[in-house]
Amino acid sequence: MINNSVIYSLISLISTYLAVIISNRFVPSLKISYHYIFYILISYFTLFQSDIKYQNIIIPTILTFGLTICTEVDLRAMLIPRVVTLILQISAPLLCLLTNWYITPWQSIYAGIGAWLITWLIAYIFQLIKGKEGMGLGDADMLAMIAAYLGLLNSIRIIFMSAILGTLWLISSYLVCKILKNRFTDKVPFGPFLALASCLQLTNPELSIKILGW
Repeated sequence: MINNSVIYSLISLISTYLAVIISNRFVPSLKISYHYIFYILISYFTLFQSDIKYQNIIIPTILTFGLTICTEVDLRAMLIPRVVTLILQISAPLLCLLTNWYITPWQSIYAGIGAWLITWLIAYIFQLIKGKEGMGLGDADMLAMIAAYLGLLNSIRIIFMSAILGTLWLISSYLVCKILKNRFTDKVPFGPFLALASCLQLTNPELSIKILGW
């Protein structure tokens, strides 16, 4: 009998492949980009670990699929597809009810709205201080989608974790550009870091608590 982790991982890989096709609207070729490999690894790891930690794999599968699409579109077009985040956020309370997820449908609704308002406030304050956009409303939409499945407190942890990941990425990119004498740019989409932090939170909830201390 095939292990459930293998089945869910195959579902994730197929979903990832379809996400790339849908988000880019092109005929797939044999050329595999670096972020496509990243999707496969993240999807496989997320669902394999989720199968161990959770009794129901439906929500981790759907959330991973949504994160995949948002990451791919954000990397290529520097925007978050609102139709994806909105559909998944609206579906979250019903899925929490049907799958007996660890947050209730009402908690899902409150978390989605609360996370959007928190992200909007952070973006507004940043723009007032710096005079330029730091986080767009697309990031707020994406975090609201994440919070609707993982809860408000976890979504706040994800904001901090994604900021840490983004900072580490910028530092490493700067050092590499200096060594190779390439042009460095700090204009990096935030969606992929939200996705990665969400996957880490989904598979290892204790990690963010250890790093952040709360």
